[in-house]
Formats: sequence, C-alpha cells, structure tokens
Amino acid sequence: YLNSKFIGIDISFVFPKTIRPINVDFFICNITKVVPFDDNSIDLFHQRLLVAGLHRSDYIKSLKEAYRILKPGGYIELGEVRIQVENIDLLNDFL
Repeated sequence: YLNSKFIGIDISFVFPKTIRPINVDFFICNITKVVPFDDNSIDLFHQRLLVAGLHRSDYIKSLKEAYRILKPGGYIELGEVRIQVENIDLLNDFL
C-alpha cells in the first residue's frame, strides 16, 4: 500500500524504532482530547482495546474525536473485547 499514508497515535511512545515504512508516521497524543488532525482528514479510523482502558465518558470522547477527523464516507473500525464479570460483589467491594 505504498500509495497510502498510515498514522499511528498513542498516549505514550510505544512505536517501533527500527522498522518504519516511509508512508507511516506516529504521534503521541490523547484520543480523548483534540488530536492534531484536521476535520474530515482521514479515510479510516481504527481503535482497539480501549474499552477496558477508558472510562465511559472518555470512550465516548474518543469516538467523537474519531468522527471529527473522519472524512465523509469514511470508516470507523473498533476492535474491542466483551468483558463478562462473574462476581460483581467482588468488584463493588473493590470500587
């Protein structure tokens, strides 16, 4: 996909240092804040495994930010896991 440009973001620097194709850029930013991309500027937004790492309100903020930077007709792809709690009393005691 040499004619495509790929952008990766994370809140911390966890990007590969030795392997980086010329059409890939990485940015440190927080998806629950305003990210450094223009409105309607990307074709595909992929987010994964944040359902367990963000509070509900922050997860909703991340989706709103994804929608802001997505081009009309673009795609949002979410790769999340379904978490089933067996012992809710244990969680209530912990929280």
